[in-house]
Amino acid sequence: MKNKFQFLVGLMLSISLFSCNYTEQIIIKKDGSGKINLTTDASKMMELAAGLDDTSEGDTRIDSVMVMKDILNDEELQRYSEADRALLEELSLYTSRFLYDKEEEIMEIDMYKDFKNVSEIKDLFKVYDKLMLLKPEDEDEAETGETATMPLKNLPYKTAYSFKGKTFIRKTTITDSVAYKEQLEKASAQSMYYASSTYGIAYTFPHKIRSTSKDDKIKLSKNKKTLFYEVSMKSYMKDPSILDIKVELKR
Repeated sequence: MKNKFQFLVGLMLSISLFSCNYTEQIIIKKDGSGKINLTTDASKMMELAAGLDDTSEGDTRIDSVMVMKDILNDEELQRYSEADRALLEELSLYTSRFLYDKEEEIMEIDMYKDFKNVSEIKDLFKVYDKLMLLKPEDEDEAETGETATMPLKNLPYKTAYSFKGKTFIRKTTITDSVAYKEQLEKASAQSMYYASSTYGIAYTFPHKIRSTSKDDKIKLSKNKKTLFYEVSMKSYMKDPSILDIKVELKR
């Protein structure tokens, strides 16, 4: 189990050095419950994937699912600091899926879970970041360098989600102005690593969409129940609120 978890962490750290496309997907049912999923499309790094030791060598397709709560048992949790154990408890609510298909040139990682209310959703991208930076206390410090896609672990903002009546809101708030300024400086220095990366949202609602606060930018599905909006990672890093949106539904 430990090897699977370490492989997932190592894989996420590796793909953070390459251009990837991230999609934040939320599906909401009529009763307000639903599913959240952060998909990382790392298909651009297929050449690296082909050289992963003991993983993709000789394999043309890998489709592996990891239930985090099964991997992060008490014995595994004790290998981490108290602060990181708190992060792992949050991660244990998720399931991870790694899909690699050499012939189709697909390489994706999904982190997903079900929710009873959208207010339970907490900064999907932070979940991804937290997993990449975890380090057992009984192992040497990993060399992460300055090439990760974002200043990680303590992102200076929080994103909240609400769905009441016919209205859905995604709102981001800066929580640490000093740290946010530092993030902007790092974002500028690291821009070459995510020059072609994107971050998008794909939200599906139980009723048709009447209007949104970004009507001039989003795309709607044919049935008008799903919206799509995508920005460059560079823009997202400079202003995480760029993806904030208010949605009014028909009833």
